[in-house]
Amino acid sequence: GQIISAIKRPMQNRPADWQPPSSESSSGLTPAQASLLQALGTATPGQIAYFSAPDLRCLFANQRYAQACGHTPQSILGQPLQDIVSPTTWQTHSTQVQACLAGQEQHYTCTAEGLRGDTRHLEVHLVPHCEQPTAADTPASGVAGSVVGLVALILDTTHRWAAENAAKDHAQRLRKFNDASQEVIIFHQSGVILDANQAAERITGYSIESLRGHNIFDLVHPQDRVRVIGLSRQLYEEPYEAMVLHRDGSCIDLEITGKNLPQPDGSVQRIVVGRDISSRKQAQAQTVFMTQHDLLTGLPNRLLLGDRLKQAIRQTRRRGMHLAVVFIDLDGFKKVNDQHGHGDGDKLLSVLSRRFASVVRDDETLACPGGDEFYAFYAADPVKDCGCFGDAVVLSNGQTFIKNIILLAIALMLLKWPTSMVRFVSKKAQWIVINYTVIFALALSAWSLWDLPLFDFRPYHVGANIAQGMKIPQGAPQPQFETTFILEKNGQQKEFPLDN
Repeated sequence: GQIISAIKRPMQNRPADWQPPSSESSSGLTPAQASLLQALGTATPGQIAYFSAPDLRCLFANQRYAQACGHTPQSILGQPLQDIVSPTTWQTHSTQVQACLAGQEQHYTCTAEGLRGDTRHLEVHLVPHCEQPTAADTPASGVAGSVVGLVALILDTTHRWAAENAAKDHAQRLRKFNDASQEVIIFHQSGVILDANQAAERITGYSIESLRGHNIFDLVHPQDRVRVIGLSRQLYEEPYEAMVLHRDGSCIDLEITGKNLPQPDGSVQRIVVGRDISSRKQAQAQTVFMTQHDLLTGLPNRLLLGDRLKQAIRQTRRRGMHLAVVFIDLDGFKKVNDQHGHGDGDKLLSVLSRRFASVVRDDETLACPGGDEFYAFYAADPVKDCGCFGDAVVLSNGQTFIKNIILLAIALMLLKWPTSMVRFVSKKAQWIVINYTVIFALALSAWSLWDLPLFDFRPYHVGANIAQGMKIPQGAPQPQFETTFILEKNGQQKEFPLDN
């Protein structure tokens, strides 16, 4: 405020024949004021100058402004603005200068030719300097608030403009690169999607706008989700494979590579690049299928049959199960080929394989090791009780067989000598026994149906001591448990014990 006042005072009430001050008097300022004003001008990161109003003579200019106009800070003093700048420059800025002389601040940008002939981008600020009213001034005098000068501040923003345009060009190139890429590119931080490209929109079925703010792990198939979350938290950067869910529920195999992008605030963003490998996975599955299946019938061939049979044998040994193997050989098949040709023979094998497969259950294996031979096998738990007497009497397989032999012998004796039976009830009274027997059976069944059975042989019947019944008797064989891992890949299952 003191410096502007010092500039202003020599301008007030000047005569009509006023001449600009010489460089020696430094525009009428004291040496201390002139030195301070020059220091401020030098410290200003731009070109600054002060012009009187309304004649627009330069009363101050710093080194940058004077040099840009082809002057020195001393030689430019007292020069009119129209003589300092070129006619083209004056025509460009005259409208804003006149508006500033009318008391309106002007802030705008423009371009100008630099000293080296290059184009410079400038930010221009024109601020009017209005005189302050004194005690003798009145609002009606018209003196208060009149413009006595203007301050021009010009900032060279060429480097900033170039940097902003370079950043815009880089962002535009990156966007075009992302859109042109066939790979999925997603930026996320802590699982929250920040941006994605057009390929991600095509693979997932979601628009880019709807993907932003979405959790990226929700796009991963539940089978792979836990593994992918763990790799992301470990900031893993090596390629891996995972399945991604499309919006319609279908699955897409991707080869995923994640890279870490450390941020200035210490956080880490991740760029995830995914390549669709569904075609490759299908080709691999087709190759595996062709190497493990008969091409004519589509059944497991000798290689896969041997592998599954080994697994079934290990499973039956571990679990105490039984394994049943059926071998089917087509007799006279050679005559079909000789009489009707190999084409009809192949059709016959295809039809028979489909019929065999239609009667084989899902847990059974049907294979065609080659030619006219078929194999089928099934592993199952043996029947431990015939269930003839319920929980009252539990019979093993051997005991059931002996029971059936005895009952068969009795039935044959009755068939051979029906008249040799000893009668305990006369013919006249036997209807009474039969009726009472039927009534007793029906009554006992109804009682057991609507109420607890009279004779309950179950281990946890009413009144039984459950804690005592759960105790294993001393010396009795202890139960053995075994952990088995089942790996399913490409439609094939393999079992591995804990020690394998």
